[in-house]
Amino acid sequence: MTVRRLDLRTELIAWFAFLGGAAAWTFHLVVGYGLEEIACSRGTAGQDIAGVDVELLIAVLTGVAGAVALASGLAGLSLHRSVSRGRRDDPRGRLGFMAGAGVLAGFLFLLIILLGGLQILGLDSCAPA
Repeated sequence: MTVRRLDLRTELIAWFAFLGGAAAWTFHLVVGYGLEEIACSRGTAGQDIAGVDVELLIAVLTGVAGAVALASGLAGLSLHRSVSRGRRDDPRGRLGFMAGAGVLAGFLFLLIILLGGLQILGLDSCAPA
C-alpha cells in the first residue's frame, strides 16, 4: 500500500486547525501581559500608549486573537466534515485526528482568550495586592 501525500492546501489547513488556537492564545497572553505591565509601570501608569487607550488595545488584541482561535476551530470543523464524508483520502486517520483536535482546541482556546480579555478589562490589575 502506498501512502499518497496530501496537497499543500489541505496540509496547511490541518496544521492551522491543530495549532492556530494555541498560537493565538500564546500571542494574547504574552502581548496582553506586556500591555498590562506598560499600563501599570511607574513611568506610564494612567497614560495612553502611542495615543491609544490601553483598554482599547487589549480589547482589539482580544478580538484579533479570538478571531484567529475561532477560525482555527472552524477550519478543523470543515476539515473534519470533509474527512467524515469521504471527500478526503485519510487511510491512517491523521487528518481526522488533527481536524478533531483542532475543533476542540480552537473553541477551547477561544473561550480562554475571551475569559482572559474580560479579566484584564474587568479587573483593576494596577491595584496593589
